[in-house]
Amino acid sequence: MRYDSRMETFYDDHPTPAEIKALRTRFGYSQTVFGEMLYVKLRTVQDWEYGKSPMPIGLWDLANLKATLRLQKPPST
Repeated sequence: MRYDSRMETFYDDHPTPAEIKALRTRFGYSQTVFGEMLYVKLRTVQDWEYGKSPMPIGLWDLANLKATLRLQKPPST
């Protein structure tokens, strides 16, 4: 479980579909580029964003880390 001290709330280990899409769009990544960044297929990203399957917390952490590190560098299209 994750704990958000600002809201004093516990969350499941998996990000919500809305959180996944928000991270991806905040950094301007298409679903394809986001998938390539995490070494998963486009369909996997779509399944996460549509709530068909949960995104593993390790990949969520990796996505946040990579997106933050690439903040200054625009994604390839």
